[in-house]
Amino acid sequence: MTAFFIRRPVLVCMLLIGGCLLGTVSYSRLAVELIPFAELPMLIVSVQSARAEDPHRVEQLAVIPLESAIAGLADIERIESYIEPRRAVLYVYYTLDSDQRFAFLRLQERVAATRARIGDDFIAVVMKLDTEQLSNQFMSLQARGVGSLGQIRHVVDQKVVRELETVDGIANVAVFGGRQHSVEVLLDEDALRSHGLTVSQVATRISQSSRPRRYLGQAVDGSTEHFVNLVSDYTSRASLEETVIQTKGPLLLGEIATIVDGGAERETISRIDGREAVAVTLLRDRQANLLELSRATRRSIDRLNRELAVDGVELVVQSDAAEVIEENIGDIRSLALLGGLLAIAVLWIFLRNLRLVAIVAAAIPISVLISLNLFYALDITINTLSLVGIAIAIGMLVDNSIVVLENIYRQLSRRGDAHTAVVAGVSEVWRAVAASTLTTICVFLPFAFSGNTLVRVLGRHVGISIISTLLVSLAVAFLLIPVFTYRLFAAGGAADPTSSFQAVSQRHRLVQIYTLLLKSCLRFPARTVIVAVVALFVSVLLCLAVSIN
Repeated sequence: MTAFFIRRPVLVCMLLIGGCLLGTVSYSRLAVELIPFAELPMLIVSVQSARAEDPHRVEQLAVIPLESAIAGLADIERIESYIEPRRAVLYVYYTLDSDQRFAFLRLQERVAATRARIGDDFIAVVMKLDTEQLSNQFMSLQARGVGSLGQIRHVVDQKVVRELETVDGIANVAVFGGRQHSVEVLLDEDALRSHGLTVSQVATRISQSSRPRRYLGQAVDGSTEHFVNLVSDYTSRASLEETVIQTKGPLLLGEIATIVDGGAERETISRIDGREAVAVTLLRDRQANLLELSRATRRSIDRLNRELAVDGVELVVQSDAAEVIEENIGDIRSLALLGGLLAIAVLWIFLRNLRLVAIVAAAIPISVLISLNLFYALDITINTLSLVGIAIAIGMLVDNSIVVLENIYRQLSRRGDAHTAVVAGVSEVWRAVAASTLTTICVFLPFAFSGNTLVRVLGRHVGISIISTLLVSLAVAFLLIPVFTYRLFAAGGAADPTSSFQAVSQRHRLVQIYTLLLKSCLRFPARTVIVAVVALFVSVLLCLAVSIN
């Protein structure tokens, strides 16, 4: 196999260049985030009773019909129910491979279809533990100006929110501080009694019909990708009046209530440096590239500041998660550069040939770029954990190239013929190199398939980044190194290699120390084993003494 590739350097170069170009395209399409998104495979169905009910009655009338309907959904692992007077909670656990975006929508549809069976005495609501708030909040803004806090809030609600929500990749815009515009719903008591409704039931229906924006996926229109969000906010009084209170009829909110503009009480207070202000928090779609989204958002903010100058309002960026990501990427680049320079320095000490050292140095960026294709195929984002995995892999990936190159160089010093030396050099070490790489991969591979959700997320991003980089480095060591080394030696570009592999004198101090230790171990094998066992138990005790956290 080695003889086949070293005779076809153009083929090898095209394969590597093609892989690097695809890796560049994959990098541009990878989502960038500060921490990996960990979506718990669990949804919650909360059941509330309009009046005090016995737990057994709640179970018979509401919980059992809901469990029967939910059990028919796909990817459900188990359902746990906890029943109390007037309320019950159903925890629906899904398999680790389930798609929670569609599972939430399907569960909502199934619960809505079951409401007719449980009647109007019970209100069932589907909820989820929203971990997106932790990983998807990427930017916070401060709105300040010359007017009152209420005026600034009004400008933000009318102009800023609408403009920022049009940016592709922004899932939600939350505003805090100031007085929010509101409407008052004045219910007709006679109408409520005639339809058998209570105020709490009407309030629950209104809240159920208004939910935050939720990311559903991407739609492709030619060469353009659009982020699709589920939006069900009330945009006008007319949309609020059309809220369905009872499906029978149907009965709309506007038929039993009068809706007028009202002054909302302050629900949030935002302070910056001790002074009240209006704060804006931006949440992003999980699939959006954080760096590109940050740049697009800042362009929109600059455009908004020019438009809001007439209102005396200015938007200031308080925090931006993209800046942390850029710092992390900068640190990784520095680590990669430092690791490459150290590898080059070590190679130079032993090989004394700049061209051979350059061949090994080229293996670092090639391996990283090609491994990004596996990142894209396995849906691994660019985040702190995956960057740490790449940094760890960079320290190990040069080992494969160094071992192959050193053995080829040693064979050349003995044989003299470039073709024979390259083939023999690779043939001697390929099993050892492959075995050492695969054993390292086997250490990280089980973490990607852990049954624990958190361990699986952490292990998946760190482990796969290391595994993919090492696998590519193995291919690079068996393709790039032999081909380039053969072309270099065949062209007569390398110096005489025999001078670098002269026998080391037995009087060398390091050789003498090693010989003394080796003879001592061979002469007293029992003592050697005892020392090793003691060292093992000391290591175990030290591990147990380390904090579990």
